[in-house]
Amino acid sequence: MVEVTLLGSAQDGGVPQVGCDCCSDLEQRYPVSIGLTDAEGGKHLFEATRHLGDQLRIWGCNSVESVFLTHAHIGHVDGLGLFGKETMAAKGVNLYCSKMMLDLIERTPHWSVLLADGVFIPRVANVYQLPGVIVEAIEVPHRDELSDMHAYLIKAEKTLLFLPDHDTWQETLRGHDLRVLVESF
Repeated sequence: MVEVTLLGSAQDGGVPQVGCDCCSDLEQRYPVSIGLTDAEGGKHLFEATRHLGDQLRIWGCNSVESVFLTHAHIGHVDGLGLFGKETMAAKGVNLYCSKMMLDLIERTPHWSVLLADGVFIPRVANVYQLPGVIVEAIEVPHRDELSDMHAYLIKAEKTLLFLPDHDTWQETLRGHDLRVLVESF
């Protein structure tokens, strides 16, 4: 059975957000992320936040087969380094992202070493087949100063649209059973 676990629903910095004392009494919320368990029990993480350890504990696992990245803004990628030898010491994790995002990773020294060390195996395509699940990357409008932005359409028994950031909504939201959204500034 395919399952999705909500691992975070807050803006890039989480809640409470750094530099903001207006919501310091609120319950902690982690940056947006979901965990997808495929039909064979494989674990696939969407977004790599700085709260990776806490989010994996919520999910009840300590490693993943793959990571899907939507774009390069800090709250979606700042956990990539946690897969390296100083912490998780992962090897052979599939890294699903756009070509533009991969180019940025290859040009960024602290991320490119993760590719060179075999921590991540880059996978660039528009459609990915996982056991019992099809994941389709859909380019969506969002600030693109570092990379392009993709939502993911996750198709199994039902369809889930994972769209953590976006600049316009009406057309993109039509026709999906489930939606994971994070409010924008």
